[in-house]
Amino acid sequence: MLHIFELHADNLSQEAQGQTSTNSSSGEDTPEGSAQSSQATPARRFLPFLRTIGLGTYHTSIQIRSKCYSFAAGAGVTQSHPPSTSGVDRYAPSNARHQESVTLGTTTLSQGKINEVVNKLRETTFTATSYHLMNRNCNHFTTTLAMALLHYDQLTDPQCRPKLDQYPAWVNRLARTGTGLGCLNGEGVDVICNPEREARVAVGAEERVGWDLTKPGNGNAVSATDSKKGTSGTNSNKKKELTEEQKKMLAKLKKKG
Repeated sequence: MLHIFELHADNLSQEAQGQTSTNSSSGEDTPEGSAQSSQATPARRFLPFLRTIGLGTYHTSIQIRSKCYSFAAGAGVTQSHPPSTSGVDRYAPSNARHQESVTLGTTTLSQGKINEVVNKLRETTFTATSYHLMNRNCNHFTTTLAMALLHYDQLTDPQCRPKLDQYPAWVNRLARTGTGLGCLNGEGVDVICNPEREARVAVGAEERVGWDLTKPGNGNAVSATDSKKGTSGTNSNKKKELTEEQKKMLAKLKKKG
């Protein structure tokens, strides 16, 4: 279940700063989000206009059974009670208005497997200091997590291009537009979230099928490559035998010689 909250001009900076800057593991306040405030300032002035052309600003969290997961600056990946239980997303910016909830699909994964995926994202790409308003925000996180959980087995297939048909495209449209316009704030291009690639990492595709996900193209099945290498050596050692027709032709050439 995807929970969508609309943000207003006064709240955009809170999204970037991590309004609730509590570390989910230690419970201590952290100042990590303060460096992100400069990202919000220019965009805040244009929010009323942007909303009229379909570029609104939204915070999302994703509910899986009785737990709700989100991503924020300073806090990183967080876990809390679903809004339906508590009435509010604890990690949403204050005064964010709940707009709607969307069912994305069903996962049959155990809670243990879900925890593994969430922890992998928390430790690798969605850390407490990796937040970026345009290039790696809460919507990128919910997209990546949903993709990992709903396409867990398919992601090990290099030909698979998983889609989230139920995830509203307008939720992160402003961020995608900003990224397309080069809103990197001096950071390298690697700061831009790639949901499909990062979902593959989260489900452990590299360990499960032997991919090298550090290479372009999401990697190929190393096992297939190794198989070709292993058989090529064996085949090259085999002496090619002549057919009966070839033997007769060879005999005739010897007689002429």
